[in-house]
Amino acid sequence: MKFIICFLIYILYSFHFGNAITINALVRSEEKVYSLLAKEFNKYSKENRLDITLNLNLLSIYNTSYKVDSYESLIENILNRKSTKYDIIIYDNIYTKKFESHFLDLSEHLPQEHLDLYSKSALSQSCISNNRWVALPISPIYTILYSNMKYLNKYNKDVPKTWDELIETSKYIMNEEKKINNTNLLGYNGGFNEIEFGTCSIYEFIYSCRDSFDSPFPNLSDNTTINALNLLKKIKNEISSDEYFRSTSMGIIYKLLNGNFLFLKFWDYSNFPYYKKSALPGIKYGLSGTTVGGHNIAILNYISKEKQEMSLKVLTFITSKEINKKFVMEEVMFSSISSLYYDEEVCSVIDCDYYRSFQPVIRPIWKTGIFEWDNYSLKFRNHIYEFLYGNKTAAEALQNVVDILKIYNISIHTNDNYVGIIIFILLSIILILIIFSMFIPLFKVFEFYFKIFSYDFWIIYLSGSIVLLYLCFMEYGEISQFKCKLKTAILFFGNYLNQFPFFYELLIYFPLEFKGSKFINDHRLLIIFIYSLINIILIILSLFVPIYSKEIIIDNGKNFKSCRIKDLSGNILNSFLYFMNNINMLLMLYIVFMEWNIQETFIEIKLLSSSVYMNVLLYILLLIFSFIDINNYIFHFIIYEIFYILFIISNYVCLFGSRIILAINKKNKNNEKEKNEDRFFIAENNNKLNHLSSLSNTNSIIQCTNNTIYQYILKYHEKQIELGINDTMTETIMTKNTNSIILSF
Repeated sequence: MKFIICFLIYILYSFHFGNAITINALVRSEEKVYSLLAKEFNKYSKENRLDITLNLNLLSIYNTSYKVDSYESLIENILNRKSTKYDIIIYDNIYTKKFESHFLDLSEHLPQEHLDLYSKSALSQSCISNNRWVALPISPIYTILYSNMKYLNKYNKDVPKTWDELIETSKYIMNEEKKINNTNLLGYNGGFNEIEFGTCSIYEFIYSCRDSFDSPFPNLSDNTTINALNLLKKIKNEISSDEYFRSTSMGIIYKLLNGNFLFLKFWDYSNFPYYKKSALPGIKYGLSGTTVGGHNIAILNYISKEKQEMSLKVLTFITSKEINKKFVMEEVMFSSISSLYYDEEVCSVIDCDYYRSFQPVIRPIWKTGIFEWDNYSLKFRNHIYEFLYGNKTAAEALQNVVDILKIYNISIHTNDNYVGIIIFILLSIILILIIFSMFIPLFKVFEFYFKIFSYDFWIIYLSGSIVLLYLCFMEYGEISQFKCKLKTAILFFGNYLNQFPFFYELLIYFPLEFKGSKFINDHRLLIIFIYSLINIILIILSLFVPIYSKEIIIDNGKNFKSCRIKDLSGNILNSFLYFMNNINMLLMLYIVFMEWNIQETFIEIKLLSSSVYMNVLLYILLLIFSFIDINNYIFHFIIYEIFYILFIISNYVCLFGSRIILAINKKNKNNEKEKNEDRFFIAENNNKLNHLSSLSNTNSIIQCTNNTIYQYILKYHEKQIELGINDTMTETIMTKNTNSIILSF
């Protein structure tokens, strides 16, 4: 009977614990504190029958097939594969931005009271990304100052509270030690080496030189930061050296072991009997700065719901105030729960004043733009080292640091260059000229030269120039995706308004001798409608080109934004739109070719053809330059401004300004030659349509059955057609007809 009872108990025990869930956590192999935390949780789980076992996976390059150089790279490979092998990830807190998309948003699952335990800690900034609380700090670590009390006691000196005191004390003791042949004594190591520790050293030193206790981290281009770097170089030159400042972590540990130093900065790892640990000095009393390193704990967001719930229980336990208090009192780890260092029970065991003296600074991992932190950190410290170990000034080095992330653009301010204000003045002059030009056709002295069509059409033409001018102003400021979408559409729309009145003019004067001219003359409104519809379709299609604003990153240069087309299909669509727009203008050139030698419009045609030729050329060049990478934001701005201004100026000079010049010349040279030149402009005789209509009724269409199309067109290109002047009655009738066409359109 006893045997049966024992067997049943065994079965029930096996069944109960056989369904226990194992939560796998991925950690560094060298971190011992996690083993203690796992042991504590498993004990708690067993006592409370949670049926959860926390299993630590100690990952290193020796137990994985990936040939990578760092723990974070191993994590990245695992996360990118969305492996469900691990439930919890413990990672360096500088990689939150890089990994956050793989992590669960803890604010949606943990009580707010639990998150509030960490909200006042500086490390909370390393746990939040994109407004998601994706991790909690688990094992923070701080940089501190180790003071060698052997020498300080010998010379009756105190632990320095400011950098000036550190310099003064070091110089005094080093000089005294030299007298007894101790010439290798290190004053201060700095910790400005070639790894991430060097970046930490730079940030905390600048932070220790801020203006006041409540001041934020100084702006990198401020005098405060420049003065901080100059002080840093002074420390290196007077009490240290390039070699000591560049010491590796192993070199620093070696110094800690041999004791031949006065002051040394390193992570707070353990206690040494002859060294006093303290917060790093500051620019003045009450100021300090220390980098917070360490690791965060996060839960993967693509594991099962059941495992997420179990993982949350694990995370809640090991980040609880009770467990943190226990381990802090045992001096196993630091805690990011700042209230613990005001707890009387805790402070009865450890030196809370020491921990409260820290003024931590977090590396700005969330402000690196498109850069990953490792890449930005490398560029950052290399530029600072160009000053610290090189010949650049602090201002030059800091400007290079600013340029890593700064996106430059052209503005009317002269902070960076004068190009913006110069071009702005030029554009303003052009705008004033165009606005003033709207009144010129109304002046009697110019009226004769602007009778080619109604005043309304001149307003349409000049409005197109203003639209193109707006395109020039769009190049100022940040180049946003919205601007990129609109630029091509505005270019097409502005040129359409510029060309439409003259396309209408060409249709009016289309030769009637050409086969098909009767259809053209009978369906002018339809042709104008089709022409306008094609342009509108091109403008609308340009809005669908997959274009975006891309950050152009220039190493050791000025970054800027430029419009870029995303893919091959976008390039094909964009090229097609430019091609069709040029076809539109080639159609105008064809009509110009047919009307080349019409005496009454001789100069008009020449000027219009010059304008169209220039537009076609500019469109081609603009399309070519859209495929060329320009790596200078000023040159990029100037190139496109030149293109847009040439569109405006070439059209204005050929189609509008030339009339003003001729009117002024006529006034200055009122002779027969000028009168003869006047007749080459479409003048006061609107009865030309009547004459054209009469020609169409005389059965004067030239047959081309024995000629090629080319020979036929060429014949009419070379043909001299001089239109007569009809009687007043005909003129009145055709003027009304012309006006009715314009009004009906």
